[in-house]
Amino acid sequence: MPLLFSCLLRAPRGGPGGEFSKVFYAQPYILRRRYAKDYIEAKKLLQTNSVLGEILSVRASLYMGSKVRIIDVLWHDGTHLLDAIMFLTDSIAVHRKHFGANVKSKEGTAYLSGFLKPKIPDGKKIPFVIETGAGRDHLVFEIEVSLSKGRLRIGNGVFEVWGSSECTYAAGFRSLAKTTGGFEGPTGYFANMAANAAACVRNPSLKPDSTADDALAVIKYLSCL
Repeated sequence: MPLLFSCLLRAPRGGPGGEFSKVFYAQPYILRRRYAKDYIEAKKLLQTNSVLGEILSVRASLYMGSKVRIIDVLWHDGTHLLDAIMFLTDSIAVHRKHFGANVKSKEGTAYLSGFLKPKIPDGKKIPFVIETGAGRDHLVFEIEVSLSKGRLRIGNGVFEVWGSSECTYAAGFRSLAKTTGGFEGPTGYFANMAANAAACVRNPSLKPDSTADDALAVIKYLSCL
């Protein structure tokens, strides 16, 4: 599992002019989107049930080149995608079924389905599916969350929030309309990751925003394939 090692300097021993002691703080690099401002903003929107409603399902797409084995795609950017899904929904992904192309193939499209088990007691399981494959000459990294009152899409170059409103072309129905223009500005994930690492070193009792358990949940899921 790739790790980000932050080398931090503690205060000099023996006061000013003393020798600095080095502290190495390791964070799983696959959890980096937990520190990105756009994903943090998306999670806040999802947690505000009065705006978009209850999360009903999650659908994600991942493509990473035309001649890359699907399983290699999953162990590469798929780790980021899975953790982002679990972060946004505050859940643990559980694998149930794989259909379509063989994950060891460099051709075709594979579908991974299962459910997201909420971390809160008595929370409802959320069905999800990941579409991934080969044959595309472009990168796609997207997550779409379907809710009772709207939809949220987020990914590489994507940040959309769709809300429910009265349909203008079919009486008695409601349709979705985009309510935001998208996230603007740098996501700051690397700076936030380093700042959190430094804060945890300064205060050992502080729980980091990403943990080894979070990374392990991703590895456990992919190991089922």
